[in-house]
Amino acid sequence: MANTFLQLLCFAVMIPMIASVPLLYSQSMTQERAPHTLRVQMTALAAAVATWLMIAYPLIYLGPDRVLAWWLALARQAGQHSGMLLNAGVQMEFYLYAVVMFCGTLTDRVRCRGLLLFIPLWTLLVYCPVAYLLWNGHGWWAAQGALDFSGGLVVHLTAGVTSLIMAPRLTGRVNGLRAERGLAVPTICTFLILLGWFGFNLAPAGGQTALYGSIVLGTCLAVLGSIAGAALAWHGLHVGQTLDAIVLGLVTSTAGIGYVPPAVMFLITLAAGFLLNRWLTGWRTKLAEDPVDSFVMNGGGGMIGALGLIIWRGQGVFALVELGALVNVFAITAVGSWLALQVSRKVM
Repeated sequence: MANTFLQLLCFAVMIPMIASVPLLYSQSMTQERAPHTLRVQMTALAAAVATWLMIAYPLIYLGPDRVLAWWLALARQAGQHSGMLLNAGVQMEFYLYAVVMFCGTLTDRVRCRGLLLFIPLWTLLVYCPVAYLLWNGHGWWAAQGALDFSGGLVVHLTAGVTSLIMAPRLTGRVNGLRAERGLAVPTICTFLILLGWFGFNLAPAGGQTALYGSIVLGTCLAVLGSIAGAALAWHGLHVGQTLDAIVLGLVTSTAGIGYVPPAVMFLITLAAGFLLNRWLTGWRTKLAEDPVDSFVMNGGGGMIGALGLIIWRGQGVFALVELGALVNVFAITAVGSWLALQVSRKVM
């Protein structure tokens, strides 16, 4: 019962977190282009929800032979399937966050109808195999001992690498992402993301109540560590940089939040905040087509979080397995995103 309540609570707090991302992106648009951004983001989310409920969830967690049984479960009252349906809803929110993050790179340069094709293709070619390999107990990397607590690899690295592949190939499309229209809405949206992230990080703990305190404290220290690292890199922060640092700390926490102590999480995110703001800011020039910094924030944060986990857990077999999983996720995402783009490019 306690586990069910936790899942419901996590599901509830993650809804405004996901909904706030399109609004946050629209605030970086010129006033004329903001409505188009919101339309495209909503279209992407609708396509993603349909794809998840119809095919993605059963493929990842039930198996191809259970797809029909899953459809029948959706057509009936919850009853004996309530636990599975709740789990499907929570897992869907992880997936939706990946979609909405990389769509920030694309929204001012694609048509809504293009995403109706790209999102299902991306899901089948990228998210399904990656989530199966790492989050299904029968997945190969999971069986080898690879760890990814709440999506540093499955959610954030896939979103970041997708932006890395897509953005340069959409160069020349209309791009209105340059106007800053005040900090009130971005601050509120970032607060909602922070609140929702407690659900994001707690949901995978399930019935492991001993982890709850460590995860909550580790999430708070992840934010503080990233802010401190960014402040060191910039020699002080303005409000916008602080908001970015909050999100970066949350992203970086996800790979190892359930596996490392809170103090270690502070050090990992301190490093991420410093490195991604000091050494890797050149990416923002090279990837000017990625105006929401999805690759730096999601890809960079996901990779540093995984590398921090490797350093904490020590060398040897685990380090090789975790590093292999990271490289494999990068490769699957790069190839799958490129293929999905080639197929759907004519309608995008």
